[in-house]
Amino acid sequence: MRARRLEIVDDQGRIRASIAADRDPYEGDTTVGLELLDEDGSARAWLVDVCGAAQLALALHGDQVAVLESISHNDGTSTVALVLCDASGRQVVRWAVQSDGTYSASVDGEPTPGS
Repeated sequence: MRARRLEIVDDQGRIRASIAADRDPYEGDTTVGLELLDEDGSARAWLVDVCGAAQLALALHGDQVAVLESISHNDGTSTVALVLCDASGRQVVRWAVQSDGTYSASVDGEPTPGS
């Protein structure tokens, strides 16, 4: 079987999970991933790869609340980061480690001491 999108539905016909390779109509990038949805159709968790960045994310009411991401940069370096957000999706805490071993941390967008 070959498909660009596979959807899993519940007994009421609501999409509860999808595996897809979709092209962003605005950016032109292809996103490949697995998305899990709640009964209302809001994304609750996803694992995606887009433009050299892989993300594992958890959401609350459609807003990201925890994201683990791995990003490959054009200069050959990479970053792994954990981002925690409040219930509205606003980034509160971010920890990141670069491929050279340096790290950074921020709370409410402000660097923390020692990072």
